[in-house]
Amino acid sequence: MRTLTLLSLLLSVITLHADTPPHITINARATGIAPRSITEFAIVTPESARTYESLFVADASSDDLRKAVDTLGIPRGRAAHPDKLQFWPKGERVMITVVDTNGVERPLESFIIDRRRDNTPLPAVGFIYTGADDTPQGPGSIAALYNEPMTLFDLPRFSPQSDVYERYVSIPDIAFAKDEPVKLIFRREDRTGKTPLRVVSKDITASAEALRQCRDIPPDTDLYLTVTFPDDMTLDHAVTFAKALRLLDTDDGIRIEAPPPGNPYYKALLPNPAWRDRSRRPSQPSELRITPEATTLVNIREVWLDDQPRPELHITEIPVPTPDALPALLKEVNNPIAVLLLFAPGDTPMSALRPIFTAIEPTHANFYLFTE
Repeated sequence: MRTLTLLSLLLSVITLHADTPPHITINARATGIAPRSITEFAIVTPESARTYESLFVADASSDDLRKAVDTLGIPRGRAAHPDKLQFWPKGERVMITVVDTNGVERPLESFIIDRRRDNTPLPAVGFIYTGADDTPQGPGSIAALYNEPMTLFDLPRFSPQSDVYERYVSIPDIAFAKDEPVKLIFRREDRTGKTPLRVVSKDITASAEALRQCRDIPPDTDLYLTVTFPDDMTLDHAVTFAKALRLLDTDDGIRIEAPPPGNPYYKALLPNPAWRDRSRRPSQPSELRITPEATTLVNIREVWLDDQPRPELHITEIPVPTPDALPALLKEVNNPIAVLLLFAPGDTPMSALRPIFTAIEPTHANFYLFTE
């Protein structure tokens, strides 16, 4: 076996094995986490402050490991960024295994159980290589167990931190002592007999036929779909299409990407119906009331009076002469809630809404659209 030490990395810590299949070995140590403990990270860096909820600490930084993974020819992917409407991590799969001091090798996932799936270990399907950069403000994550924007490897599923906290715990019989040495092996997913890359990116214009064509995507791939709503599609029809996307946007289905400029994210068309009623909202974002005749910006300010169980709502209506005027008007009302609620007739074509979407995207990408 030919072993090449990566001189640009930490000496003798990360080693590239150039045999077949190529793989990387790094030294690490166990955190000594107790059985059935909440586990948010599988592997962290030496500088991480999150070892108390991690399985292993690598003897290498995420930057060192990223450079090593690059030598395996694995393209860098992208971490999840909900603030950018990127809710799915995206990238090729890497299989990570753990070798103990007895030479026993096990998948990293086998040390983690899923409390929502009969307390069974996570399936050994690999981690997504995001290639994301870490920062001093980040958690120091190498392999996260939720969709962390600053992790090198992420779960291949939709796992927002707020949804999965306490879901993943260490196995009942975990037996590593604190600082016990282990080796971590990183291998690219074996794609023999399959398409060379797992990730398939596809742009479609919203239609039933476009969704039918997605069935032609090869199996054992992850389809990431970018959706454009055509100009002549009415808001009512766009909502119907969004409902179909909601059924398909799953771990085992397709993964909807952030929308192109001037388009809504499909979930923006499926808001909570209760939010139509201002008294049932948890807070009061500004509204845009859109009709064929006019567009009105509505700012709502909560005023709490003594001994009142609910605030009074003070309403200010501001005419919007053109979509281009929206950025200045939104800055003027200065609502601290960076969300907008839009209301428009169901027969409004996308062509009429697109200038509004474009105007609000820089500051209010997070909006919801109600039909009237």
